[in-house]
Amino acid sequence: MQQTIEHEKLGVKCALADPTQKQLETYQEKLLEFTANAKSAAVYNSSIIRAAIEAGVLTGIEPTSVGEMKPAAVKFVSVQVAVWMKECQDIPSL
Repeated sequence: MQQTIEHEKLGVKCALADPTQKQLETYQEKLLEFTANAKSAAVYNSSIIRAAIEAGVLTGIEPTSVGEMKPAAVKFVSVQVAVWMKECQDIPSL
C-alpha cells in the first residue's frame, strides 16, 4: 500500500510506502542518529524526513532538498511520516 502526501499551497507532493520490518528498523536507527544532538524541533522535523528517505519509505523528496523546503512544508511532511510509521505498527483487532 502507498499513501500520497500532497499539499498544493506548500508545494509538496511525495509518497509513503508500507514499510517492511527492515525499513522500519532503518528508519528508527537513522532517526536516532540524525537527532542525537538535535536542539530544535526544526532539526527533528527534517530528520524524520531524511530518515524516511534513507529507509526507502518516502519518495519524491531528495535528502539534499529538505533544507531548502519551506518550514511549514517540512513540518507537514514530518507529521505525515511520523503518523504513518506509527500506524504501520498498530495491531489490528481480531
